[in-house]
Amino acid sequence: KKPLPSSHRFQIALSFPGESRARVRRIAENLTVSVPKESILYDSWLASELARPNLDIYLTDLYRNDSLLLVFFLSGHYAQKEWCGLEWRVGRDLLKQKQEQRLMPLRLDDAEIQGLYSIDGYLDIRELSDAQVTNAILERLAMLSDGQRFPPLTATTPEGPVKNDIPDAPEYWNQRRLLGPTPIFTEIQQRPRWCIWVRAAEFKRAR
Repeated sequence: KKPLPSSHRFQIALSFPGESRARVRRIAENLTVSVPKESILYDSWLASELARPNLDIYLTDLYRNDSLLLVFFLSGHYAQKEWCGLEWRVGRDLLKQKQEQRLMPLRLDDAEIQGLYSIDGYLDIRELSDAQVTNAILERLAMLSDGQRFPPLTATTPEGPVKNDIPDAPEYWNQRRLLGPTPIFTEIQQRPRWCIWVRAAEFKRAR
């Protein structure tokens, strides 16, 4: 996971309402498999930096000038939030500056969003898994990164209900992120129509 050759501090900036935080956090964590954590603008990871006066000016500057790809999780809750309104305003300004390639609208519901029209494209993520959303964001990031490709997220949630499912231990994901892409997973990803779920059913610490 090397930083992209970009003048931007953040490769990805996430804009979302608090009601969507649980899902956005999972997606942010997924993104760290391919993108350095310090290159993702997710507010909880910048809590100390954002504890300052005039945060509205500081935060909008991070989105407008320091972030390469801006991802908006749009919903009825998003339309009602003041801070989301500031971040969405940055996106509209970038659109005015003909930098629409840096904007990625995602739909969580059918709420009316000021400034988003029927001619504007978006990705409806209501029926998509977190892994599918993560891979879609990485695909868009690759378009802005001189053709650099990111391996698809391999630890995807299986489609449909799973019987006798066993919760993942947090330690598993901590170690999985350290593993990164491997030749075997790369080979699996090249096979068509495969859906593979690989994870530990029980985590035991090494002696």
